[in-house]
Amino acid sequence: MHISMDKNTMNKPAILTLVDVNYQQRLFDINISIDDGGCLFLLGPNGSGKSTLLALLAGHTQACDGEYRLAERSVTDYPIAELALQRAWLPQASPPPFAIPVYQFIALGLHPLGISLEDEQACQVINQLLSRLDIAKLVERNCDQLSGGEWQRVLIARTLVQVSPILNPQSILCLLDEPLTGLDLKHQIEVLQILTELSESGITVIASIHDLNLALNHASEVLLLKAGRVVGQGDAAQVLTVDTIKQVYDVDTELLAVNGRQFIVSAALPVSV
Repeated sequence: MHISMDKNTMNKPAILTLVDVNYQQRLFDINISIDDGGCLFLLGPNGSGKSTLLALLAGHTQACDGEYRLAERSVTDYPIAELALQRAWLPQASPPPFAIPVYQFIALGLHPLGISLEDEQACQVINQLLSRLDIAKLVERNCDQLSGGEWQRVLIARTLVQVSPILNPQSILCLLDEPLTGLDLKHQIEVLQILTELSESGITVIASIHDLNLALNHASEVLLLKAGRVVGQGDAAQVLTVDTIKQVYDVDTELLAVNGRQFIVSAALPVSV
C-alpha cells in the first residue's frame, strides 16, 4: 500500500546552506547547499562526521563558527517548537528509555504538531506506517520487549509521523542517522521506498548509511565525508568512483554493470601460488 503524501512542490531555493562551518575538531570548512526535495545519503567511514553533521542540521548542536541557514533563515533564529515543525530527526538507535506500548510511542511524533490520537487522519497515517513497516503486530507490546530491528522500525515510524506532509504542512526536512541499522533486506527496501516517496512529496530527506550500493542505486545525491571534511557532493555515480572510494575508505574496488545498474564490489585479490 502506497502512502499518499500530497504536498505543494513548487521550485524553491536551497532548503539548507552551510557556509564555512567548523565544529569542535569534528567538522572542518563545511560548505554545502542542498536543494528542496530529493533524497541525499551521507557516506563516509566511522568517525568521518556523519552523526555530528546530522545533529548540527537538526539544530541540536551549534557550530563554533560559520553559518547554517534552514529555509533561508539562520537555524539559531528558530524557537524549538517551530523547529520541530520544520524538521524531524532520527538519531542513532538507543535502547527504549522506559516501558511504553509501541502505538503510544509512535504517537509521540504527533506531540510537536499539537495533534492527539483523537484525530482520525493521524490514526490513518500511523496505521499506514504500521503496515508499511511491518510492525502492526507489535502494537500491544512494550518497546522494551522488541528486537533491535523491530525497535528501529518503531523509531522510524515515530519520526515519519512528525514529518508527515499530510499532518504537518510545515515539514520540510527529515534527518535520519543510520536508519537501516539492524534491518533485514526486506525492511531495508521498504524503508528506502518510503523515504523516496517522502522526498518526491517535496520534503528533503538526508540519511547516513554505510552501504555504498544502496546509495548508488537509491540516492538522488550523496555527500561523502572523510575526517570531518567534504570529499564530494553530487550524483552518486559521479562521486562514488573507484579512485574516490580508495581515497576515503582505503579499499580497492571495481564497478560492475548489471541490467543497467552499477554495483561496487571489492577488487579481485591476487591468487597465491
